[in-house]
Amino acid sequence: MGIGISVYDMRASDLLALACAADRLGFDALWLGEHVVMPGRYRSEHPTRTDHDADRANDMIVTDSTELLDPMVTLGAIAGATLHLKLATCIYLMALRHPIITARAVYTLHEVSGGRALFADGSGWHREEFEVLGIPFETRARQLTEGVAILRSALAGGVFEYEGEIFHLPPVQVCPHEVQVPIILGGNSEPALRRAVADADGWVASGNPSLDEALQLRDRIHQLAQLAGRPAPRLWFRVVDPTPGLVDRYQAEGIPDIIVWAQQVWLDVPAEQRSEHLAQFAAEFGLVASASAATGTP
Repeated sequence: MGIGISVYDMRASDLLALACAADRLGFDALWLGEHVVMPGRYRSEHPTRTDHDADRANDMIVTDSTELLDPMVTLGAIAGATLHLKLATCIYLMALRHPIITARAVYTLHEVSGGRALFADGSGWHREEFEVLGIPFETRARQLTEGVAILRSALAGGVFEYEGEIFHLPPVQVCPHEVQVPIILGGNSEPALRRAVADADGWVASGNPSLDEALQLRDRIHQLAQLAGRPAPRLWFRVVDPTPGLVDRYQAEGIPDIIVWAQQVWLDVPAEQRSEHLAQFAAEFGLVASASAATGTP
């Protein structure tokens, strides 16, 4: 079983300390979420919010105290401080950038990390964030689909060109040789699941689906893949409560890749106890510490 850690809204120094500890203790990957900017006013709600979240109506995902770190810069710093930890975006908002700029960043992260990059992308939900940057919100799904196609061509190495509805590229080159970076798409909606089956190497759940919800999503993805005559993408699920009993149930259901929130294993304890708390968690889940992992702290 691979256990990753999902990170969002953390100071860079805390995040780097967590990454170094996770690298030593045998965690699979660090998944870094992002928003590019906080609009001064917004009404958009995350699509995974449901009626049972009504009491969290004022729990905004982006506030004036949220740490909005650039994921590629941050993961590049983590690459230099770790040896084994995979470095994943989750979710990167490529629709807010030109895909050629994204392709260069992904290629760079792959190179500086020794091939440990995972690129997880999504269409985005924060309408006001798009408006601030002057990017049409309504065409974000098409921008994502075309962006993924351009990213694949760019990472294949050499000169390529592209003609789409949104992007029109003359012959260009981003990297001189092919690099293998898994492209992972997120989102729990039916269009997002279909897009992942059609265009991605992997899929990552949005929000915190329950185990029953995770099984429904998994079964639907497998059904869509079978209908398309394609292999099902690799799946990652965040877990609501990372207790051994619950994680064992995921494994029993054939779900080997899970992601826990940093708040659950790192942030919800005093700073001086965090490394020990993470080590206890790793031991409970049978993770094997690496003797060759980085041992320093920032």
